[in-house]
Amino acid sequence: MSEVRMEVAVPTERAVYLETDNDRIIMIILMVVLPPLAVFFKCRGCSKHVCLNLVLYLLLILPAYKHATWFCFVKGREHEAENGFVRKSL
Repeated sequence: MSEVRMEVAVPTERAVYLETDNDRIIMIILMVVLPPLAVFFKCRGCSKHVCLNLVLYLLLILPAYKHATWFCFVKGREHEAENGFVRKSL
């Protein structure tokens, strides 16, 4: 008899990149020079946020700086509490 094999495709998770202090310093320098570069550095590639920041930079410069600041330093930090303390995971 023939054997029947069933393979289940398990979706792979994106690799989590831990941000270091050096990365934050580089993002600050890039954000001062050109905000879309800082967003590109944070995304590790081209994404909708990079395109949005580029359009904001070409049209109006100040919103591009605000978006880059939000994207690089505020977004994705849900695990941190308001007072700088990390929430205890249950």
